[in-house]
Amino acid sequence: MSFVPFPNPTAHQPYATIVDKNHNVWAPMWTTDQIAKYDPTAAKWTVFDLPTRGTEVRSPRCADLPGGKLEVVFCYPRSEQGRRR
Repeated sequence: MSFVPFPNPTAHQPYATIVDKNHNVWAPMWTTDQIAKYDPTAAKWTVFDLPTRGTEVRSPRCADLPGGKLEVVFCYPRSEQGRRR
């Protein structure tokens, strides 16, 4: 076991983490509107920006799809925040 800090430990606040079938770690950073992926083979973080702000992204899930494809899904509760009512 080893400790791997998040890319920006002072700003990133993960809601939860999951590990996919390829041993990558996925974490929604609910305070920065980003999703982080850690590849343990490369020992590298990749951070993905979400298209809107104030999302409070959370609750990651992984699913194996036909053909060996992987799908990672996150709950995005404020995705309609800019929609007119």
